[in-house]
Amino acid sequence: MPKDNLGNEIIQDELLPELEIRISLKAKYAQLKVLYDGRVELVIPKDYNRKRIPQFISENQAWLSKTYATYQQHKQENPERFANKPNFIDLQACNEYWTVEYKQATKSKMIESSNLFRQLRVEYSDENKIQEQLKRWLQKKAKSLLLPWFDEISKKINIDYNSVSIRGQKTRWGSCSSEANISLNRSLVFLPSSLTVYVFIHELCHTRHLNHSKSYWALVKKFDSNYKVHEKRLNEISTSIPIWVI
Repeated sequence: MPKDNLGNEIIQDELLPELEIRISLKAKYAQLKVLYDGRVELVIPKDYNRKRIPQFISENQAWLSKTYATYQQHKQENPERFANKPNFIDLQACNEYWTVEYKQATKSKMIESSNLFRQLRVEYSDENKIQEQLKRWLQKKAKSLLLPWFDEISKKINIDYNSVSIRGQKTRWGSCSSEANISLNRSLVFLPSSLTVYVFIHELCHTRHLNHSKSYWALVKKFDSNYKVHEKRLNEISTSIPIWVI
């Protein structure tokens, strides 16, 4: 009988990968997830009764099997998204489309050809570290684009912040601390510009309301009347971000 990563025996579809369990201090209830890379995760509150896990999995077995099958189908239909060595990088936020070529070499480096036809050549000494090279390049691109753009939006809507940084979060587009320190996901460069701006507004409004209260959403609406549409699109578009980025 299959077991989870804590050694519990569970009833599980043999076609699914091993179930991983993550204890979350923020979680209020148990939740199953099929993650971006195909791993299956069960998030549980700290005080969750472990004896209930097999029953919870059994009750949600049909949903889990269907969701994982959808993931596998999406993987087959979108091979470029799941490629470790992408052939292109489409930065929609700044209308930059880069083709990528790879060459094995004694030293690792990235060579940009920023003419009309943007080309990126990845020279690598270790194929297992290609994703690291691509992420470093993306981090640099994201900083150069997002930081001044974010500051421009801040001034435009007249909401200040303390600091802003670019990170590689796996589950959030951005975050705001109680000290008004804002963190933006470098994957924002893959979004249409309207969605990127919405995330900027979303996080800036958190400097006034560190919650999702009615007052918070009223402030968001003041600067983005289509925020509900943008919020929905954000949830949908997350499945199109290339795996190598995350």
